Amino acid sequence: MNLRRRIQRLRQRKANVRFRELRALLEGAGWELKSVTGSHHSFVKAGRRPLIIINHPGALSPLSVDRTLDEVERDMEEEGD
Repeated sequence: MNLRRRIQRLRQRKANVRFRELRALLEGAGWELKSVTGSHHSFVKAGRRPLIIINHPGALSPLSVDRTLDEVERDMEEEGD
């Protein structure tokens, strides 16, 4: 499934997105897991500010999902994808 379609599907169900789904999306978009401190996972990509995702049981915060997806989309637009 292409990246834009995955983003669209995650937005449709943002209240039920789990960490592993968001991590797979980030890694597919070229982000790297740089460090883990407790439940805080830091993802980096050259030329972008780090993204911190909090991994906890169950679904992630819809606000956190939206902010992460916004950043991935901005990155895609700047790269011309």
